[in-house]
Amino acid sequence: RTMTLSKLRDVQEEHGITQKEETADDNLGFEIIIRVIGDESQSTVPCIRLQSKIEDEDVAPKVLLFPGIEGFAKVFQSVAAKIRAHCIGLQFTYGDTALTIVEMAASLMPTVEEHLSKTEPFTILAYS
Repeated sequence: RTMTLSKLRDVQEEHGITQKEETADDNLGFEIIIRVIGDESQSTVPCIRLQSKIEDEDVAPKVLLFPGIEGFAKVFQSVAAKIRAHCIGLQFTYGDTALTIVEMAASLMPTVEEHLSKTEPFTILAYS
């Protein structure tokens, strides 16, 4: 509870942690963020079709994939690749000003309604 910068430095020296190692960890975090965010050109698109085990023209169920707080569908690429369904990855776009969960859900409703019919079954996949 009373950790100071000086004590933190001492602990790091005790464990052989150098500034260079810390920088490598910081870079790894940045690389992960860039990998999740991905292609900026997709940041204004409310949804993307994710590659799955079926082709676009195949008759198959639909799965709507809701992103976490990062807002990008790209995080679901590895999961979608294993699913036998049309995978629609929803995204929170850069222009979206939603601040609450209710506002975020409301901002995605037009896109959801665009991809579903009233009689068509579907599955929702989400995480937080």
